[in-house]
Amino acid sequence: MGWSKIFQVGLSVVAILVLAWWLDWQAVVQVADRASPSLILLCLLLYAAQRFLMAGKWLLLLRVHGVRMGLLPATWLYSAATLAGSFLPATVGGDAMRVGWLWRSGVDANDATASIMVERIVGAFVTMAMAVVGMVWLGRLAPLSKEMHGMILAAGVVMAAIAAGLAWSWFGPARLRLALSEHRLVGRILARFRAAWQRQGRRPEVVAAFAGLTLVESIYSLGLGWLTAHALGIEVRFVDLAAAYAVALAITRLPITIDGIGVYEGIMALLLATVAGLPAAESVALILVGRILFLVVHGTGALLFAVHQGPLVAYAPDRAEPAGAG
Repeated sequence: MGWSKIFQVGLSVVAILVLAWWLDWQAVVQVADRASPSLILLCLLLYAAQRFLMAGKWLLLLRVHGVRMGLLPATWLYSAATLAGSFLPATVGGDAMRVGWLWRSGVDANDATASIMVERIVGAFVTMAMAVVGMVWLGRLAPLSKEMHGMILAAGVVMAAIAAGLAWSWFGPARLRLALSEHRLVGRILARFRAAWQRQGRRPEVVAAFAGLTLVESIYSLGLGWLTAHALGIEVRFVDLAAAYAVALAITRLPITIDGIGVYEGIMALLLATVAGLPAAESVALILVGRILFLVVHGTGALLFAVHQGPLVAYAPDRAEPAGAG
């Protein structure tokens, strides 16, 4: 186990111990006990539907490389990889699982990796954008500290860097990049990945559609969080809860803990107590129920993925390059 993993595990353990000491767990259980079974079932179904949306977005990117895959198997694979990634640093393990499975199914690993990189980069941009909006909204309800102003500035810088990096990689001068592809093995590997990456960049309409669907999916997720709160009898305005979720998700996406365990609950409890006056027990119960829904949905998808065997992918890459490409 590397030092980064030890740090992640250690921080999660510390956060859990702090929560265990600080929280009234009997109150958390009481909040969970008053849950509406019918609304929880509805949340479970809507959460499962969201997995189809996430897998469908990824299929759009894969189609650029000639990969054809049904929505059901794509959702099962996505669920299995997400479940694995929740126990590994920064979801890299889950992404590697998707790449490895597609590669074993005959898909060029460069094509699979390029699609996932676009997915992660665009997802990070949308996450940062929503976090900025969330911080600004929370600032209307409680004075923003100097640290919060710094976080907004940092998020803006990251978003600008992401946009500039994508633009340069797809539309910038190619002379420097071409030098990497000459002669040596590493250069040839980089050249093959660059070709896959360029294919993605030559379909800006697909990337734009993916970004739009990512925004829709993020808003859907916030609405699902509010519905879960309603199912638990927690009275909170949608905008307040959505803003807290957006900020907490952006922070816990950083590879500092194992799936944000402990830290996510603590941040949500702090934010919702500040802007909505919610007791910590209600905030933590909301997050814990969400984690249970996560395990049920992704666990079911992972089981279906493990049980189903057979050719699930059609791969017909089109390697014709337009004149002057590269």
